[in-house]
Amino acid sequence: MAGGWAKDGAVQEQVDASVEDAVNLAQAVDDMESETMAGFVARLDEINALADAAPGFVWRLQTAGGDATSIQAFDDPKLLFNMSL
Repeated sequence: MAGGWAKDGAVQEQVDASVEDAVNLAQAVDDMESETMAGFVARLDEINALADAAPGFVWRLQTAGGDATSIQAFDDPKLLFNMSL
């Protein structure tokens, strides 16, 4: 944490870096229900469990289904949006 003898703007740099790490965008190659995406979808629970158990994990964006793949934040339904802290 910045403080004391930290350079000017150090706290804002730390906040900016944290936000950059917490927001992820990905372009899916096909619809989530497609055969092309089946391997990705099949491993979502496994990957999310690893993230939840990671040191420093606080929170991740998810629906009642346990992931964020059904959240459409943009007009393009293949643009996947995720957030975590």
